[in-house]
Amino acid sequence: MSSDFLEVPRELLAQALGGEMKDVLAAQRKLRALLAQPAEQPAPAAVVLPERQEYSKFDPDTAYQEGWNACIDEVADLNPPQQ
Repeated sequence: MSSDFLEVPRELLAQALGGEMKDVLAAQRKLRALLAQPAEQPAPAAVVLPERQEYSKFDPDTAYQEGWNACIDEVADLNPPQQ
């Protein structure tokens, strides 16, 4: 089940929840048509990543810096540049 929100006119919802059977069925068809539409996607946003950290093999923080840079690389792979 999706957690997306859907705007539904109050009258349509009231019609779907009560009233005559023909009105309920008509409202359900309209609601199903609304639910069948693809959800709106948010606009892509550019992510500014922090700088990679330089390191040398003699630095005691090398493991931290390697992990930092690996994380930056992974996030960059997940967020390709926008045209």
